[in-house]
Amino acid sequence: MRKILVVDDEAPLLVTLAANLELEGFEVIEAKCAEDALALVGQHAFDAVLSDIRMPGMSGLDLCRAIHQ
Repeated sequence: MRKILVVDDEAPLLVTLAANLELEGFEVIEAKCAEDALALVGQHAFDAVLSDIRMPGMSGLDLCRAIHQ
């Protein structure tokens, strides 16, 4: 099963995205901010990360850069 990390600071959107991906057969782990997502990347192997770009604190672009480092 493919594992996807979904990152969004807006709870309703996070829940909707995760539910739709789970219906398609993906294992989904949710993070409410980029900092939490970065910690999860250190703990799990993900096949993909789906992130909001504009979030308070670390942005989705900053998250992508940090993951690639």
